[in-house]
Amino acid sequence: MKVSSFRTSGTTGKPKEFEVSDELMRARVHRLTATASKGPEFASLRSIYFTLSLTSTLGVRHRLWGAERGVKFYSDPPPADVEIDGAIGSPGSLLRTISLGRRFRYVMSSGAPLLPNDCRRIREALLAEGGVMYASYGASEVGSIALATADQVEAVQGCVGRVLPDAEAEIVDGMLRVKTPTMVPSQVRDDGWFYPGDRAEFTPDGLLVLKGRA
Repeated sequence: MKVSSFRTSGTTGKPKEFEVSDELMRARVHRLTATASKGPEFASLRSIYFTLSLTSTLGVRHRLWGAERGVKFYSDPPPADVEIDGAIGSPGSLLRTISLGRRFRYVMSSGAPLLPNDCRRIREALLAEGGVMYASYGASEVGSIALATADQVEAVQGCVGRVLPDAEAEIVDGMLRVKTPTMVPSQVRDDGWFYPGDRAEFTPDGLLVLKGRA
């Protein structure tokens, strides 16, 4: 089993490096595929414009997903003659993509918090008519935690959507703690939970909202 070392900017506020197996990364791919009916329909994409570093856990996850489905990934900028259905990247990379003058049927923001105003700019500039946009919330230590629609992001400051069906999230003394099937064991506390370091709350209808860092 191949094990790779990844550096994270620090979900808990402190940069760190830890090992993640390819097996665990593939499991994260399958988690998102299994929840497609509750979010974006990944299987309909033919190719993806992707600007995040391929050495990040997010990059590897999407690359493994693409390899299993014959999806090609292109560097910045993609070849002019390449037909591209979707854009996946951090808010910053998606904002830079606006300058390319392309529109996509599917847009996914991940890797950093998506602010309402940035979400509005990205949606207005990049999304094709009838397209859909989502924002994912997760951590390199545990994988995907929640998924939000663009409407949810724009309506509530800090909203990261609904917790994925196979994840658990609790608020303890105002702080978020989570469990997923794809946690890195070395990054989990003795109580079995991972603490992202985010203050959070749930809305009455079950949306997870981040209120800032600890």
